[in-house]
Amino acid sequence: MYYSVPPWADGRPNDGWAIGIAESRDLKTWKRVGEVLPDPSASYERKGICAPYVRVVNGSVHLFYQTYGNGPKDAICHAVSTDGMHFIRDETNPIFHPTGDWNSGRAIDVEIVDFKQQWFLYAATSDSDLVPLDDADWLARRRTLHPSSRPGETVAPRHRRNCHDRRRPIWQFLK
Repeated sequence: MYYSVPPWADGRPNDGWAIGIAESRDLKTWKRVGEVLPDPSASYERKGICAPYVRVVNGSVHLFYQTYGNGPKDAICHAVSTDGMHFIRDETNPIFHPTGDWNSGRAIDVEIVDFKQQWFLYAATSDSDLVPLDDADWLARRRTLHPSSRPGETVAPRHRRNCHDRRRPIWQFLK
């Protein structure tokens, strides 16, 4: 299993989001067996990587992930492994970030879809007028805009709308 690992936030160098690797023999008990860390030499990965999506093709593990912490410059990256533990990053990383006035420039939450014997990469982006907020800002604005909402109720302020509803086929590969 591949999953997002939050930063330690203890002041260590290159501390950012990373990708954890875990295995299970019974799907109940999991053991962390490795991780994929941000590449400190790649400016687009320095702040972190997360949201992994994995696809096995012809015995190779293809790992797709997003960069983290770059706001509208977050992008989709790709790496390949023959053992599922040690990955070689694509020399063309980042492989995708959206352009045009229909979006903010940010690409996140990648997935691969097989359609009519072609594989398509999909990613989410945001409206071009979306202003990225940190969690504390978002919660404060939510309370201001929706003071009557009950704890646990999901109500998003207007500026957060359409955060993840712009999935489009953006990159063809592999087949």
